[in-house]
Amino acid sequence: MIRKKRLGDLLQTTGLIDDLQLRAALGFHNKWGVPLGQVVVDMGFCTAQQVLELLAGQAQLPVVFLDQE
Repeated sequence: MIRKKRLGDLLQTTGLIDDLQLRAALGFHNKWGVPLGQVVVDMGFCTAQQVLELLAGQAQLPVVFLDQE
């Protein structure tokens, strides 16, 4: 069984966030239970589209924007 990378690791290895940003986001995530993807967007570290594309790529699924369909 292949283990998928955690979102924080993916964000960091793709250069979207650095180590300090990851630690700040994880601290908020762990304290309040907000999903990490939402935290990094709310903190302004990356865009929702960047998180969506990263997760879609990991799941090997295309990104579909329903408002454009």
